[in-house]
Amino acid sequence: MNSKPVLFLDFDRTLFDAEQFSQWLGADQKVRLERIISIVSGELPPPDFLSMLFADTCTFLKEARKTHRLVILTFSKNVRLQRLKLKESGVTSLVDDIIITGGSKEEEADNYLKHVGEHGWRNVFIDDDIGNIVDMKNTIPSMQCLWIQRGGEFAMTDSLAKEKVDAPVRNLDEALSAIRLG
Repeated sequence: MNSKPVLFLDFDRTLFDAEQFSQWLGADQKVRLERIISIVSGELPPPDFLSMLFADTCTFLKEARKTHRLVILTFSKNVRLQRLKLKESGVTSLVDDIIITGGSKEEEADNYLKHVGEHGWRNVFIDDDIGNIVDMKNTIPSMQCLWIQRGGEFAMTDSLAKEKVDAPVRNLDEALSAIRLG
């Protein structure tokens, strides 16, 4: 078994500025698709994905790794593009495992903990999607769930969502503090 609790991290909009990548791809849907196909096939060099990481990402990963097993838990319909973003951004060397799913994050986390971690520890999940937080907490109630909204407002009008979020955070520095307090 693992000697540290697990910290599951979403990638896009949590560690990586997906909006910056979207702007690089352009507004025209046909051009976007052509660029993605060209990047994945190797015909077009990818943008500088390292520069698209949020400024606090690498410091956070290095610090959090001291106390947690780090697992990127990301959803993607284009696994090859997601792998490229992860590799070229440099985060692969800073985490213990990567799970790219086209399905349920909570099922992936539950399965991971059954094989690698322990359900009894103070495991953590950080995501920007409130629906993922609710689903995770419903599946693994002991999971500390942090809802990250970089520069945004926390619109938790749903009382169920309010019950599931252990801490709303605006950046990874706040997340690190919440994990330590949790």
